[in-house]
Amino acid sequence: MNNKPDSSSLVYTEQIDSQYSQQLYLLFALIIVVGLILRLWGLGNVGLHGDEETTAMPALEILNSGLPLMPSGMLYPRAPVQSYLIALSALVFGPSEWALRFPSVIAGNLGIVFAFFLGKRFLSPKWNLLFVLIIALNPWMITVSQTARMYIFFSTSLILFAVLVFRWEENGSWRRLLAAFIAFLIAQQFHTLAIFSTFLFFFPYLIHPSPKRVAQGLIAFILAFVIFQYQRSFVAAQYGSTLAHSLFDSPEKLSPLEFLLSYHLIGTALILLVCLFTLGAAVYFQKHRTWNFLIGIGFLTVAVGAAFFLQYHIAFLFYCSGIILFVRSSARKVLLCVLTLLLLALFLFQFYLIYDSSLYPSTIEIVKAFVGRLSVYPYLAFFGKFPIALILYAFPFLYAIQRIATGSPVPDHFLFFIISVVLPLVLAGFFRWYFSPRFSFQLTPFFVLSCLAGIFYLEKALKRTFGSKRLQYAFVVTCFLVLGFIKPLELSGSVNPNCEKFPDHKGAASFMHTVHLNPNDLILAEDVLQQVYYLGKVDYWLRAFVDAKSFVKEKDGILVDIYTHTPLIGTGDDLEKILTDKNRGFLYIITMGKTDDSKSYYLGNGILDVLNLYDPEVIYIGCDKKTMVLRLPPNSLLHDAN
Repeated sequence: MNNKPDSSSLVYTEQIDSQYSQQLYLLFALIIVVGLILRLWGLGNVGLHGDEETTAMPALEILNSGLPLMPSGMLYPRAPVQSYLIALSALVFGPSEWALRFPSVIAGNLGIVFAFFLGKRFLSPKWNLLFVLIIALNPWMITVSQTARMYIFFSTSLILFAVLVFRWEENGSWRRLLAAFIAFLIAQQFHTLAIFSTFLFFFPYLIHPSPKRVAQGLIAFILAFVIFQYQRSFVAAQYGSTLAHSLFDSPEKLSPLEFLLSYHLIGTALILLVCLFTLGAAVYFQKHRTWNFLIGIGFLTVAVGAAFFLQYHIAFLFYCSGIILFVRSSARKVLLCVLTLLLLALFLFQFYLIYDSSLYPSTIEIVKAFVGRLSVYPYLAFFGKFPIALILYAFPFLYAIQRIATGSPVPDHFLFFIISVVLPLVLAGFFRWYFSPRFSFQLTPFFVLSCLAGIFYLEKALKRTFGSKRLQYAFVVTCFLVLGFIKPLELSGSVNPNCEKFPDHKGAASFMHTVHLNPNDLILAEDVLQQVYYLGKVDYWLRAFVDAKSFVKEKDGILVDIYTHTPLIGTGDDLEKILTDKNRGFLYIITMGKTDDSKSYYLGNGILDVLNLYDPEVIYIGCDKKTMVLRLPPNSLLHDAN
């Protein structure tokens, strides 16, 4: 491993101390024990929440039929390994919330163990123990480890995948590559988002270029993509066709790009041509056309083209990359300044035309349109979880960019950050604009590792600069890391959870078990899966069609939930028909939450208006102060009261 690499290289591998004392191993063991205790503490305190019941129902069906089937008979295709592990846990401990979540606890604690071996690649022993401690105490890691869903299994298997990639990197052995590929397949069956981590197969080649390594990486990458496509088709086949094409979708309207090309093509094209002329001038006047310069010009050209087509997210990424390589090539900076001003003029010109056209009613929608097809929301969803840590990591990351731009290489953990964190978030933006944080949870260990490795690198740089007189900032940095990743206040709210933190589905179901129902009484539930799990069945799923359309299909002429075949009441008119039915008895509605005005989140499409008109009686409020059971009397009594 080189500590003083060739200056033409962008990255190099640092020599890391791998000697761990007995005391450090004992501390590692203590961290594992503490992590296990925190994950087990209060594991069965609360009822199922989120999508836990979606995992629980097929897992428990395995004990009956041997297959992970939903109540509708649908084969549940996601995370089959987890389903069978939960079934085993329920067989041993009984079908309790504790048993359903216990496999997640084991997976979470294995993640702590694997994190130790992951951190050894970039961190010295003490920094690595800090990394492991953060993984053990991070509130997000604890909460997900106490949840009967696949995300902690996904995270842990990706950590193992990265560890085995690093082992394969050591000698390029086909056997080690096979082990890493198997770890990837395990991660892939837990969640299809593992496909975004396949670029780690190219990490060894980028560090140690060779024909063998690029061939190995390509083979693994292609096979992974083929398996991903097969898995995606298999999952889609189990779900079948749903009514995702809604009648309530707004009609197509003229896009900003279509507006500019139709009415302002000459002005925007003129600025585009001037930008391209500036890039051509840069090539013409540059005497030494090195690869850094040519690739930088290529990146800047893509940035100009993306800006012209209102894809400013892509333009920004290529522009920043182009700047780094352009500056590194020692080209004339004046041309880069001119290009930057022209790109700014292009943006302001386009923004003014769109804003002045009244094509979009709000500035936010205009900004979103200018971001382009590639969403920035994955960044916001993920890094929003760690704002302090992100600010802290900005210092070593910007320092590394400055060194690359001035011709100096940087440690390879910055490349690891790009491949393992940034690239998956960028790719995720191609597929979905609004991105739930849970879909990026698996990147947490990689970001924590990158952050610590960056600070570790900056510490050594400061030590070389200041020598013995350097600032004693280690304690301050450690405090910021604790605030950024462990978050003591959030940690205290994650361990030993209580029902105030989660919807009280179980409490509402327990209350309904005490109600003496008549044959004509009806139960409607907002969260149909939760209540089918606890009650066995409900009569109707009460959810606005615009929210439910992706999970319903037509069966015998009515719309039903694909998981339970519960009929949907998706509009106010549908609810009105039920309420005015002369033959119905009491009608019970189990809600799942409320907004500031104490009304439900998902009762749109006129449903909430009908409920307000009939003013149902609240007969139960859950311990979360949000979940409620509402009751309406039979139709005859309802008319008598009015």
